[in-house]
Amino acid sequence: MGAAENKDLVLRWFAGGGDVDGTMLADDFVWHTPKGTAELLNGCNPDFYGDEAWAELDAVARAAYSTPPEPELVFCIAEDDWVVMQLNVRATSHDGERYENAYALTVRCRDGRIAELWEHADTKLWWDTIVGTPEREATFLERYGS
Repeated sequence: MGAAENKDLVLRWFAGGGDVDGTMLADDFVWHTPKGTAELLNGCNPDFYGDEAWAELDAVARAAYSTPPEPELVFCIAEDDWVVMQLNVRATSHDGERYENAYALTVRCRDGRIAELWEHADTKLWWDTIVGTPEREATFLERYGS
């Protein structure tokens, strides 16, 4: 597949909220989250694997935000197997704080499927807004199920 087809695949995946028909992700798909938040998530592992990655990251969002995150696509570009998007994400924390952060997502496609995603964001801003105190961290972990 070329860059245009890969870009279309990635945009459809995000618009659909994940692998809607079970054919969009490679069997060895991995979502790499920032290491700055890994100590709270997924048993301290920043990588989420397979079809369950979207569901796990949705559980993180529900634990972090009182409102669903509102991503606004700033741009999306593609070259060969790579698709890069910048998103502005807005949400409200469970403590009522407004969260706004820029995310860059670098996605690698292989053989017409999404094989890998690298998530880049200001993790200090996320940490300060969502889990900035021991009490907030404890309630986040309780909601997340850790």
